[in-house]
Amino acid sequence: MPHGSVTVLPDKAGREVDVCRTYRPIKPAINRDSSRAKDKTHVKLSQKVGIVTSALALTTGLAAATAAAAPSTTAAVSRPTITSVSFSGTSGPGVASPTITLTGSGFGAAPPPSTPNNVTSCGTYPNNGSAFGYQLYFLDDNNFEAGASNPDGSADCIGIIPVSWNDSQVVLRFGSSYGSFAHWYLSNGDGYAISAKDGIFGGAVTGLR
Repeated sequence: MPHGSVTVLPDKAGREVDVCRTYRPIKPAINRDSSRAKDKTHVKLSQKVGIVTSALALTTGLAAATAAAAPSTTAAVSRPTITSVSFSGTSGPGVASPTITLTGSGFGAAPPPSTPNNVTSCGTYPNNGSAFGYQLYFLDDNNFEAGASNPDGSADCIGIIPVSWNDSQVVLRFGSSYGSFAHWYLSNGDGYAISAKDGIFGGAVTGLR
């Protein structure tokens, strides 16, 4: 997810690798434009840490300890409650995106505003879904990020496609760049965090074939 700077270190093969989790070599792969600028596909580190920390707190039963808000004279902004997330489909590269189902309340009648994400800093992908600012995004803690974008237009290379959306259930898939490079795919056991309209949930991926 987007951030403004990256740290690069050489891997064992001598390639420069972004340790802030682009999870793709900084030098372009075969058939990629060697003049293409390095993409900014990360949420700011502090924001990412907040996402993962909140998600882990939720799934380990610690969220209640941090949920109390300071007294305020203004009404609190309502945010969705995500009670469960399930995965279905096939894991691994070269397969269609899994389906991700969020169950809960307060999602509203429609997805948040978005922009098309077919043209990315990683290449052009038809049917690559959309980028949603920070209102809908997914983090696979070991491999890739999807759906986030910055005000300057930079975005994750993997978009998100809302399949259906209502107040109690959201069904999502990843855009067509999913699985196209390195480890841009889900596997059972991967740690993840997902945010929808500021509702946050996280855990370990299960249910894939």
